[in-house]
Amino acid sequence: MTLPGILVKRVLPEKAGFDILLTDAMLTFINNLHYGKLNPDYSSIKIDSGNTTGFLAETVLAAALQQKNFIKTLLSVQPKLKAYTDLQFHLHLLTGLYTGDCYEVSDSDIRKIAVNLERLRWIKDNDTTYIHINIPSFTLEFHQPDTVYQFKVIIGKPAAPTPTLESAIAYFTTAPEWKVPPKIFIKELLPRTRNNPDYFRKNNYTIYDYKGNYIEDNAANRAMVRRDPGNYGIRQSAGFDNSLGLIVFRFPNIYDVYLHDTPEQQLFKKEARAYSHGCIRVEQAEKLAELLLANDASNRQNTRIKKRAEKVYNQELLFKKGRAHKNHLPYMQC
Repeated sequence: MTLPGILVKRVLPEKAGFDILLTDAMLTFINNLHYGKLNPDYSSIKIDSGNTTGFLAETVLAAALQQKNFIKTLLSVQPKLKAYTDLQFHLHLLTGLYTGDCYEVSDSDIRKIAVNLERLRWIKDNDTTYIHINIPSFTLEFHQPDTVYQFKVIIGKPAAPTPTLESAIAYFTTAPEWKVPPKIFIKELLPRTRNNPDYFRKNNYTIYDYKGNYIEDNAANRAMVRRDPGNYGIRQSAGFDNSLGLIVFRFPNIYDVYLHDTPEQQLFKKEARAYSHGCIRVEQAEKLAELLLANDASNRQNTRIKKRAEKVYNQELLFKKGRAHKNHLPYMQC
């Protein structure tokens, strides 16, 4: 056997094995750029099984191999969100233009940006119109193609943190009724009636049993409720002066949280605003509602939300089918 023949037998299998490993690494890289490496909704097992729709790393890699600019094609799979591209630009400044300058770049700053970029990759869509809530910075941004509106928000306190999630605002209710969550009713509001028997009446709360039957608010019935509070609940009457304020924005989620106005407007003056039970309270809720309605491209009468809410309690305003407003609540590092 000649030497070239021996080399062929050794080199070709090694080359084929290397080609397989390199291809697998490139597919993983493309998926990580698109979905994120640690996406809770898109694990490597789910992606490798092909249990995804609308995106195939194999197709991207095949197309990139046919293009003159291979890298540009690969990078095109990243999110198009403004928050993502802005962070990338800032990272470029920190690691490039500022290097060697008098500006000191800490490793923790770089890591925070990397973590935020990863979390932004978890957002499923690249809509140019969406709501982005940055939990640790206590801000809400309504993004439109050419404008970004920012609002202050109040988020969950440490004992009841606001969850990270993706959903879409389908409708909002003006001057809504509030069905108090059982945990708040049992641990916070019911105990207040011991020292203040008129607390429910003065704050427009009504007691109901688990079947929805009305329970008269008197001493005997309150004692009965305290003995077995799990079988009872309370609701706060509709009106712009209740705990949900002027408006509540509803979006489907497993945590039963929502976005709403609040009568406690003084809390927005504080820098750290973690006071809620997990829901998000937004400043200038009526302005946000008006922006969403304007973007809805509907033919509704352009009446100011505040005036409408004061006249019509508990009125639902639905967005047109297909126009639900995407809202993202990733936990961004600050």
